[in-house]
Amino acid sequence: MATINRSTTTAEAYTVNYTYFKNTAATVTQDNVLVGVYCSIAIIGILGNGMVCLIFSRKRKKFHSLTHLFILHQSTIDLISSSTFLLVQIPSLNTPSSPSGITGELYCMLWYSRTLLWCFMSSSTANLVALTIERWLGVAYPIWHRNKFTFIKAVVVMILTWVYGAVVQLTYGIGAYSSCEGQCVSLFPSTAYRIFIGIEFFTLLYALPIAVMTTCYIKIWSVFRMQIQPGTTDDNKSEKFNRVARIRKNIIKTLLIVVITFIICWTPNTLYMSVFHLIFGYDANFNGYLYKFTAVLTFCNMCINPFVYAAKYEEFQKELTILFCSRRRGTIRADETNSASISNGNLSKNQRST
Repeated sequence: MATINRSTTTAEAYTVNYTYFKNTAATVTQDNVLVGVYCSIAIIGILGNGMVCLIFSRKRKKFHSLTHLFILHQSTIDLISSSTFLLVQIPSLNTPSSPSGITGELYCMLWYSRTLLWCFMSSSTANLVALTIERWLGVAYPIWHRNKFTFIKAVVVMILTWVYGAVVQLTYGIGAYSSCEGQCVSLFPSTAYRIFIGIEFFTLLYALPIAVMTTCYIKIWSVFRMQIQPGTTDDNKSEKFNRVARIRKNIIKTLLIVVITFIICWTPNTLYMSVFHLIFGYDANFNGYLYKFTAVLTFCNMCINPFVYAAKYEEFQKELTILFCSRRRGTIRADETNSASISNGNLSKNQRST
């Protein structure tokens, strides 16, 4: 990444930046395999998260709890992230040439710098943390959660996840990119600013979310250990209690796997970029296989959650089976109806001919 000081003259900035973008463009055109991988991830993310949104929207009476609302919101954010990720792979929509005026500044700061994409991905992280906290409150303080944690409060929390993602990422996009003579320029004002961005990303997008989610799941596990099963005097109540407890535990286990996949997907790139490159000033090779591997792994987090739901979440499995089976039965019935119509038509022709 080419870095220049804000005090650098316009001509010098343009010369440095032109050389950087020229080399970058050559690399991008040669690395069609990586673009293909990125497009595949984006398409899988769109289809998978779109399917989750469809099922949850169709069965709102069944998936009516606040937990399901947060899961739906999670899939919605990942759907938007996947769609944006696919758009940035289109060369004509992602050129270093920028319009003039404020439009060019916004283009470089938000779109060309990928800040908008990372805002969505950071909001997804924040929503995952909010979802984990909501489950902890539901398990540890069920009465308070039922009476005080209302739908309106849940919506406010969701809005705050978008604000969180935007605030964290805009500090990078606004400070590190600008438009200079019709070209997007990468600007790092100082070493201190670079270190600040690295610490901010590592703390707010990785260390803090993992610490909060880990603490919540430890507390949830402690509550489950302390729970006492009801007596067997009333078989109906006992059966109902066990069924509700089993569903609740299944949701929590599914969400725990989602958190684990988040840690696996984000750790390599966070260590490589935020720690070694930004904080310690390690000269990162953005064209090397190591960086590309960490980037692919991070972007995979956008599309992996639907597979987790399909593999572990029993209620989602049932609805997914019903959705595909009903469509298959509808297709079979349509084929049978068409075949019957054709047979009846041929029979009528034969009768008329005799």
